[in-house]
Amino acid sequence: MIELNYDYSSLYENIDEIEKYLLENENDLTVLNFYKYFVNFFPVRKNLKFYFSNTDSLHNLVENGLNDIYSKRNIYKNTVDLFYSEIKRKLKLTIDNLNYISISIPSKEQQEILHSFFATAGVKLEKLFLKYEMENKIFHQPYSIGLDQTYGTVFYNPFSEEPVLFLDEADDSILEMSVIVHEFGHVLDYVTYNETHSNKETDIYGMLSPYAEVNSIYQEFKFYEYLLKNNIYKTSVKNNICEGMYEGYLEDLYNLSSPNKNIGNSVNKKFAFKNSVLYGYGLMIALSILDDSDTYDKFQEIRNPYFNENDLEKIGFTSDRISKVMIKKVNEYFGGSNDKTK
Repeated sequence: MIELNYDYSSLYENIDEIEKYLLENENDLTVLNFYKYFVNFFPVRKNLKFYFSNTDSLHNLVENGLNDIYSKRNIYKNTVDLFYSEIKRKLKLTIDNLNYISISIPSKEQQEILHSFFATAGVKLEKLFLKYEMENKIFHQPYSIGLDQTYGTVFYNPFSEEPVLFLDEADDSILEMSVIVHEFGHVLDYVTYNETHSNKETDIYGMLSPYAEVNSIYQEFKFYEYLLKNNIYKTSVKNNICEGMYEGYLEDLYNLSSPNKNIGNSVNKKFAFKNSVLYGYGLMIALSILDDSDTYDKFQEIRNPYFNENDLEKIGFTSDRISKVMIKKVNEYFGGSNDKTK
């Protein structure tokens, strides 16, 4: 595991600065939204005046985003239906045959693997990783946050204009390293989005967008493929890929987008559905651009807070193409036919 910062004094100072700012700018919903999320996440004293201010405005913004994602459920369902039954059998068989036991890799070796990977991952991402590492900006994730099986979290702080990164240790070293890469995918996503959008737009993108997990999953699978290519703990890598697809990303989307699943007006159920889209549909897009740098660049230009099927189709994301890519990738990772997909 890379070194984590347990000293939260700079974060407490930042919260104090935000509260002073909000005294005169209570209607700045962007900063207020970050404040509310952050004080819920982080063990810090809440200023109830700010915590309960503009509640209706923020609630309406979030719920409108949830409703937009849920209204497109037939699109997600039609896409995942094209391939999931076929790859599900292979994923389950792979899990059954692996008989996998978690591994523990020494911290020094983990650091060497991560540094070697980031050196291949593009100049901007490598610089961000080294900057956060050198400036001790990788914080230990508090245990009091109440998030199930969450080993990493990134918030975009519109006040300081930078992502705030938290990580926690995991029982399995490959999982631990993949989480690190995944979360730095979020850091890069926020930084590059903010280069062409305002702080408010960047905050809304992170809060509402169904694409908010695409770039993090993209980097995560770049890391997996780097390990497989270099013959580094291949069994553990395959297990992590398989479990992520079968027991998480795709299974939830396949089940929750079923026409029989009527979630009504339940906000909690809409959040659950949004997460299935973020990770399930996000995985489909991420794998579709994994080997296509041109489409990767085009996707960066169209990503925004709301799902737009027409924009995706214009750059080549049809349900048929996504289906072929998903089947191809599963066959690459776990054996099978090697169909070419354009």
